[in-house]
Amino acid sequence: MHHMLENRLTSIHKFKQTIRYPIILFVIFFLLLFVLRQFVLPSFIKLYETNPEASSTIIISVKIINIFITSFFILFLLIFFLILIWRVKKHALPVHKRIKIYQSIPIYRTFMTLQTSYQLAVHFSALLKTGMPIKNILQTIAKQQKLPIIAYYASLMTMQLTKGYHLSHTIKQLPLIEPQLTYILQQHTQMSALEKDLTTYTELLTEDIKFQMQKMITMIQPIIFAIIAIFIIFIYITLMWPMFQLIQTI
Repeated sequence: MHHMLENRLTSIHKFKQTIRYPIILFVIFFLLLFVLRQFVLPSFIKLYETNPEASSTIIISVKIINIFITSFFILFLLIFFLILIWRVKKHALPVHKRIKIYQSIPIYRTFMTLQTSYQLAVHFSALLKTGMPIKNILQTIAKQQKLPIIAYYASLMTMQLTKGYHLSHTIKQLPLIEPQLTYILQQHTQMSALEKDLTTYTELLTEDIKFQMQKMITMIQPIIFAIIAIFIIFIYITLMWPMFQLIQTI
């Protein structure tokens, strides 16, 4: 768990460094859009209003740009408020509903599967070292409150063990759990061998989580730069279109 926290803090620091310049560019881009909408576009309308064909074209261009800018701001505000509502309301949602929401988000679902599998494996491995039986281990995990998903899973597995089902049968049906963890729990009956395999699995999973985080961070800047570039090209073409129309009439 300590290694995962270190990796998360390092990844958060790298993420902040990576996102800093795109955010500055976005702020500058928003300011340019405001200036464009308030000052440049009215000047273009006045410039072309003497030519009827170009005037109608510039009006269409202005409408397209206005729709584009308005849609962009609405989308940005919608995402912002959804994130804000989620941060405020997520603790009030039952755990099983939170799990369904996590499953519906493709990229985040992968990260949550790795994280949940790691948390369950590292707790299981640590408690196996104390010599506790599996049922007591699950009851102990179910009582902790810092990690609600694995506490919920542990309570489900405890109920299934009471009914006579094997641990692997129960965990196989749980979402956000890697198949490899199910395989490890299914293969071993000796506690010492299971503890060693889980320790090795958590080490491999730590590296996998670190790799996935770094991969995601390295993709952020190019994607944001590409989005800004597409927006600039779109606005440029939209503004140049009336000029081309005017040149053709000369």
